[in-house]
Parts: sequence; structure tokens; C-alpha cells
Amino acid sequence: MNPRTLSRALAAFALSASLISAAYAQNSAPQPVPIVSAIPEPQDRPLTTAMTLQVDATDIDRAIFHVRQTIPVEQGKPLILLYPQWLPGKHGPRGALAEMTGLMIRAGGNALRWTRDPVQVYAFHVDVPAGTASVDVEFQFTAPVRESEGRINVTPNMMNVQWEQVALASLTLLALSACATPETRIRSALMDAGLSKPIAACMADRMVERLSLVQLNRLNGLKKLGGQDIRKVTL
Repeated sequence: MNPRTLSRALAAFALSASLISAAYAQNSAPQPVPIVSAIPEPQDRPLTTAMTLQVDATDIDRAIFHVRQTIPVEQGKPLILLYPQWLPGKHGPRGALAEMTGLMIRAGGNALRWTRDPVQVYAFHVDVPAGTASVDVEFQFTAPVRESEGRINVTPNMMNVQWEQVALASLTLLALSACATPETRIRSALMDAGLSKPIAACMADRMVERLSLVQLNRLNGLKKLGGQDIRKVTL
């Protein structure tokens, strides 16, 4: 055989052997297991029973929000509670789950067992006894107390409640249309003071995240103003 031909044949054999070896090594390496979420798609439907939400924001020195929530249970379906994960403007799954702590879930005064989903960590599976109409939820949200921890939204003179941080939602009942929202309470107080409904609604939408605790408490007294000029009132 021509030496040049032999050289080319040996080179081709070495290359093919190398490719076969690389392919075998790749196929025999450990392969990742696909992550499959068992959480069904959420359903946005009106609540048949009101969900209540109480947020105690008086612990301003430690910037801790104490949350109490009553969530209706849909009979015949598993109860999965969701903490907000995807938020407008965040550009990623950046819900503040790391600052949520102390989760307790009860029904009829008895503590219920809950587990965090192993794939979707923003979801909590709750073992609910048959016939349970609602569950009582408690947890704390620890807001930043220094700039290195994040945006400061609690001081003695300012309260900026991020409502998505202080509430859970049932997977099958996401709509909050039956709840009395903070905007509703502020709008009602402004209308009681004599403002028209459109103006009160516009002001409430802007005021709800900007008022301090002292200012919110002053809203309770607006109805007493009666015929006074609301434009001269300072909260």
C-alpha cells in the first residue's frame, strides 16, 4: 500500500475512534431528570365567600408585618396556597418569599399540617379535614430595616405597604373581588367627607401606598367634617 494512502487511512481510523469514544462518554454521563411541576394552572374566579386580610403594621422598630388571613376552602379540591412569585416590573420570579416567616395554618383552632412543594417553592400544600369551610393563616413579613437589605418602606413617619408581600391566595380562587381592599376603605372615607365618587376613587388609588399609620387613622374622622372644604384638610 502506498505510504501516503496508509497514513490517510490511519488518520481517518483515529478520528472515527475518537468520535466514538467521545459519544460513548457523553451518553454514559449522568443525565438531569426533567423537573415536572404537579401544580395545576391557577384559576381566576370570583370568591363565593369573602376572604379577610388583617395586617398589623405597628411593629415599626423591627419593620415586621403581622398577617392574619381567613381563606375559604373549596370542597372536594386540595388546598394549595400560593405566595406571589411573578410581579409586574420585576422581570423575573422575584417574589419576597425569603422575608416570609412563621407560617401557621389552622382550622377550627387546630393546627393543620402543610408542606412546601418540592418544585414550586412558592406553593404550600395544606392537609385540610373534610368539611372545612375556611382556614386561618398567620405569618410575618420581615421588611428591610437597612438599605443593604433592600428598599426601606417602613419608618416612624412613612408606611409603604406592598400588598403582594402580605397575603396568600388559594390556587383555585385567585380573584379577590369579594374582599374589602384598603382602597375601598379610603375611598369610602373620602366620599363620606364629601368628595365625588370619581375623585375619591382616583385619590384612594394614589393614597393607599403612601399614607403613614397616623394619616390612615385620621381618615376615620373625615366624616365629621361634613360640609367643610376638603381641600383645606391636611392628613
